[in-house]
Amino acid sequence: MAEYNHELIGTIGVDDESSYPNQMAISVGVDTLGMCTVSFGTSYSIRIPEKDVDALRRILHDASRKLMVHRVNSEGTPCQYEQNYVDAENRCAEAK
Repeated sequence: MAEYNHELIGTIGVDDESSYPNQMAISVGVDTLGMCTVSFGTSYSIRIPEKDVDALRRILHDASRKLMVHRVNSEGTPCQYEQNYVDAENRCAEAK
């Protein structure tokens, strides 16, 4: 039987209303059982399989795009990085 191993992929700090002014640590790791552990601070974590990691990534990406559109519509012109991102997405959509 293979030995169980867990590899920490990384930890980021995010601004969170409930922990303001401190940031909440979100850690992500994978294990040899094919699961991903996402930990929110020290009090909550989820273990999900690859397919759900991909689904979570997609929905977070969608949320990020919606927030960007809302911000750009509120503030005006997007920064150059965002414009390059939008242009690249448009090229990919046209290529399909």
